[in-house]
Amino acid sequence: MLRFVRYGLLAASFMLAASPLLVGGKSAPKAAASKLNEAAVQAEFKAAIERIRQHQPDQPDSAALQAYVIYDYLLAARLRRDLELKPSDDLDAAISAFLEAHAGAPVARNLRNDWLTSLAARRKWDWFMPRATEVSTPSLICYRLQGKIAALANLPSGGAGAGASAPGAMASAPPGQPTPDAAAASSNSRVAPSQGVAAQASATAQDIAAETLTRWSLAQKQPPECDLPFTWLRQQGAITPALAETRTRAALAADNAKLAREFAVDVPPDRAAPLLQWAQLLDSSKAALTTLASTPMTPVEPAALSGGFDHLARADSTTALALLPKLLARPDMTPTLQAKLQRIAAMGAAYGRDSAAIAAFDLLPESSVDNDVREWRVRAALWAGDWQKALTWLDTMPPTQATQPRWRYWRARAVAATQGSEAAAPLYAALSDLRDFYGYLAADRIHREYVLNAKASFDDETLQKAMASQPGLIRAHALFDCDLNDDAMLEWAVTFSASDNAVKLQAAHLAARWGWYSQSIVTLAQVGEFDDVRLRYPRPYTSAVAEASKLTQVPSDWILAVMRQESLFRDDAVSRAGARGLMQMTPSTAAAVAKRWHLPLPDKDGTFDPPMDVQRGAAHLRDLLDKYGQLGLTLAAYNAGAIPVARWAPTRSMDADVWIENIPYGETRNYVQRIIEHIVAFAWVRDAEPPRLATLLPPITPTTVSARAAPSTK
Repeated sequence: MLRFVRYGLLAASFMLAASPLLVGGKSAPKAAASKLNEAAVQAEFKAAIERIRQHQPDQPDSAALQAYVIYDYLLAARLRRDLELKPSDDLDAAISAFLEAHAGAPVARNLRNDWLTSLAARRKWDWFMPRATEVSTPSLICYRLQGKIAALANLPSGGAGAGASAPGAMASAPPGQPTPDAAAASSNSRVAPSQGVAAQASATAQDIAAETLTRWSLAQKQPPECDLPFTWLRQQGAITPALAETRTRAALAADNAKLAREFAVDVPPDRAAPLLQWAQLLDSSKAALTTLASTPMTPVEPAALSGGFDHLARADSTTALALLPKLLARPDMTPTLQAKLQRIAAMGAAYGRDSAAIAAFDLLPESSVDNDVREWRVRAALWAGDWQKALTWLDTMPPTQATQPRWRYWRARAVAATQGSEAAAPLYAALSDLRDFYGYLAADRIHREYVLNAKASFDDETLQKAMASQPGLIRAHALFDCDLNDDAMLEWAVTFSASDNAVKLQAAHLAARWGWYSQSIVTLAQVGEFDDVRLRYPRPYTSAVAEASKLTQVPSDWILAVMRQESLFRDDAVSRAGARGLMQMTPSTAAAVAKRWHLPLPDKDGTFDPPMDVQRGAAHLRDLLDKYGQLGLTLAAYNAGAIPVARWAPTRSMDADVWIENIPYGETRNYVQRIIEHIVAFAWVRDAEPPRLATLLPPITPTTVSARAAPSTK
C-alpha cells in the first residue's frame, strides 16, 4: 500500500510539468539557491546515489537536496533501481509521468531505455509499442518486432497466417492477459473475418516480415531479443536459401567464421559446403591451405582462398610465402587471384618483418599497388636498412601521401643515408618546426631546438560566465562535480549541439576552469584548436602523480603523458577490454602490480581510487622500464602486451625510429608516437627544457626486446 501511495503521489507531481515549482528546483528563486551549502548538498546527493548503487534503503531528502539542480537525476536513478528490483503497474505510471514531464531532456534518456526494455520483457505491449516508435538499439528494435508479431494474434485474421505462427516462447503474457496461443485458438472459433480485414492482416504480416528480414540480414551478432522474431520469420517461410547464403557470405567476408557457422544452419547442405570450407580456412588457415596446396584439384572459392591466405600471412608469413608457389600453380588460378595472393604475401611479410618482404613487393604487379602497399614496402626497406630502395619507393607515392610529415621525414633519412647529411639538411629543416613526433625527430637530426608553435587561444571570461548560467551547463557542472560524467557529457552535448566553433572554444576554456579536462581537450579537438598547448596539456592529480613518481622514479611527465593518452584524465574510464581508471589497467594486471609493490589491491567492487590507480600504473611502467630499459619498448608493451613486443624483436641493432615505424599494430604505433609528443609538451608547459627524442629513444637491440629478469619485489 505504501508503494502505491508513493508512486501515485510521484506520478501526480510529475504531471504538473508546467508548474514553476517542478521537482528538481529548475525554477527555484536564485536567492534561495544561492544560500545552499553546495558542498553539503553534493555530499548528500552522492550518498543518495551510492545507496541506490548498493540497493540500500533511501533516506529522507533534505529541502536543499530537493532544490538541487540535478535532483531529477536522483529521482530517475531511484526509478531505474526500482524498475530493476520490483517492477509494477504503479511504478510504470510513475515512470510514464516522469518521462512526460521531462520529454526530450537528457535526464530521461537512460530511464526511458531501461523502462522500454522492462516493458518488453514483461510483454506489456500496450505500454511499449506506442513509446517505441523511435528506438535505435538492436535489442529494443527486436523487442518492437516482437510486439508487432504479438499484435498479429489479436487481428481477426483467422490466426493461421499470423498469430498461430508466432514463436512458442512468445506465449508468455502478463497475468490476466491471454497468451498468443490462446488468442489464436479463440480467433479460430470466431466467425471467419471479411476478405478486407484478412487482407489487412496479411499486409501487416508482410510488412513485419520485411522489417524483420532487414534486421536478420545484417552480418552482425544480434542480441537474444532477436531470436523470437527470427524464429517467426522462419515459420513464415521468408528465409530463402539464397538469402541465407548471402547472409553467411557477408559474415565470412567480414572475417567472422564463428558467426558464419551460426548463419549457415539456414543454408541447404549442398550450398553450405563451400561456405563451411571458407570458415575452416579462416579458423585453421595453415592446415587448410596446406591441404589445398597439396591437392590442387580440390575446389575452393577465390574469396575463401584469399581470406584464408590473408589469415596465414598475418600470423605466419614464412609459411605463407612457402605455400604461395604451390597455390599459384593451382589449375583454377586466375590472374586476378594471383595478384591478390601476391599482395597478401608481401604485406604479411612486411607485417612480420620478414627479410623476404622486399623481394615479394618487387614481384607485385602495378595493379596491386595501393597506398597501403606503398607505405609498407617503404617500411620493409627501412627495416632491412635498404635506404636506396626506400627512396625509390618513396618516389612512387602520390603527393597527398608523400607530403605527410611521416614520409617527408623518411625521405630526409633516406637522402641522408644515400646522398649525405648536407643534402638532407634542408628536408629536415622544413620539418623541424612541426609540433609532432616527426618534427622533433627532424630537429634532432640537425640539432635544432624544438618548436611547439604554442599560441594561447582567445579567452573570453564574460562569455564563459554567461554560458555557465545556462540551465544545461548548470546541470552539466553539477553532474561533473558529483562524478556522473556520462550524464554531464550528454547535458554538455545537448547544450552545444548547434553552437559554432567560436562558442565551443570558449566552452573548452570553461570546462578547463571547472577541472573537466577531458571535455576541454575533446572540445578543442572538435574545433581544430591545437596551438593552445597549455590548455591542451593540463597537469591534474598533482599530488597523486608526485607521490607515484617519487615511489617509482618514473618522471611525472611520463606518468601524465600515459594518463592523457589512456584516459584523457577521466578517472572513471572503462575500455571495451575491461581496463579501468586513469592509467587503464585491467583488474588482473593492477592486482599483480599491487602485490609486487605492496600497494593496496584494487577494490573488488571496482570502485575507482585515483591516487592508488596512478601509483599502480606508474609501478607497471617502472616494471616495464626495468624489463626493457627503453621507453619506446615500454610504451609498446604497456599498450599491446609483452608477447607482441617479443615478436617484433629485431635480429640486429636498429634505430628506435625505424623500429617504431615498423610496429604492425597501427594503434600501438600511434600510441607510442603520441605519448612521446605528450612528454615533450608536458615539459614545455611547466617551462622546462623538453627532453630530446634522441635521448628518450636509444637504439633497439635484440637483447632489449627479449625478456629480462622478472621485476624485483619492491
